Amino acid sequence: MKKIDKIIHLKLIEITIMLIIIIISFPLWKKLEQNEIMTTAALYDNARYTYIDVENYSNGPMFPIKDDEALNELKPTSLKLINETNTTEDFTIIMKVSKTSTLDYRCLNIAIDRQKKNLKNLYLFDDADSFYFSLKSDTIKGETKEYDFLIWMDSSTNNDMMGKSLSYSFELQEGLML
Repeated sequence: MKKIDKIIHLKLIEITIMLIIIIISFPLWKKLEQNEIMTTAALYDNARYTYIDVENYSNGPMFPIKDDEALNELKPTSLKLINETNTTEDFTIIMKVSKTSTLDYRCLNIAIDRQKKNLKNLYLFDDADSFYFSLKSDTIKGETKEYDFLIWMDSSTNNDMMGKSLSYSFELQEGLML
């Protein structure tokens, strides 16, 4: 019986020590700010905490419009790049157009911070599901950068594109692509 009491006593001591460690470490962990956690994590295995946040995702219905009217009248989508660490990151904003879209991407114009471009000139590649376009390449270090994005149909687009659908999204690619 003494042997069982001794084992129970040792197990109770182990459990008590573990509880004390947990009770002490939890408040210390909670005191770490999110930024410190991100910075510490970024030191391990090239961990990166740079991401894209998209606001005002929809530009409304698509219709042919002149470039100067599009730049002045359309509400831009805000592309916000956030780097929560002090590491320098090269990035490229990629626009991904789904192949289920019925609107031809070749009739679309875009503007990043009021710099107009034809979407077809930004083509990178395609896969089974999507077409990929390089919108903007830049570098970011411990900051937030915002870009205004507009998309519209070129004014010379035929009426057969009216009422067609466009499904697209944005991704952040590590490194610079031109």
